[in-house]
Amino acid sequence: FIRPEQFSHEVFNIEGPKIGLNWASDRNTHRFGNDGVDKLNVILDFCKNLVTNYRATIYLIEHLMPNELNEKTKIETRKLFKDILGDSGKILFEELNQELYPMFEYTAPFFADIYKQMDLVVGSRGHASIVSFGMNVPFIGLGQHNKVKWFLEDVGLGDCIVRLDKKNDDD
Repeated sequence: FIRPEQFSHEVFNIEGPKIGLNWASDRNTHRFGNDGVDKLNVILDFCKNLVTNYRATIYLIEHLMPNELNEKTKIETRKLFKDILGDSGKILFEELNQELYPMFEYTAPFFADIYKQMDLVVGSRGHASIVSFGMNVPFIGLGQHNKVKWFLEDVGLGDCIVRLDKKNDDD
């Protein structure tokens, strides 16, 4: 269990709903198959609708630092994020790099507080769902990763995962 420690920054001083997006960038093919970019586009289009209809700001909350295994995916993710969301999208790694990254035990309470400041979290990592749940923040679990699925089942929300591996509406 992590107790949140207050984390204040001007990037969060914005009117309107705050939506956290956690898109896993490691083991991308394992998580999303060969069409991870297409799936990310669908999620970002959903986020764009939240921006347009509710004046939301979308925060890309990354848990991992860039490394040789995920750097290409992180670059693609950040580019799509900015291309689709423009100024309504905030990449926390770029905004808060010196203050929060790399993530360590002593920065984890600040990340918990960042999740707590969100009005909704959309996440493809187990931690995004677990921390949101622990902070009493509504969340949408994405993908077919077992950690997300198992956690949602454990808390009685097994039907609330948005699977990204479905081929059509009949699945």
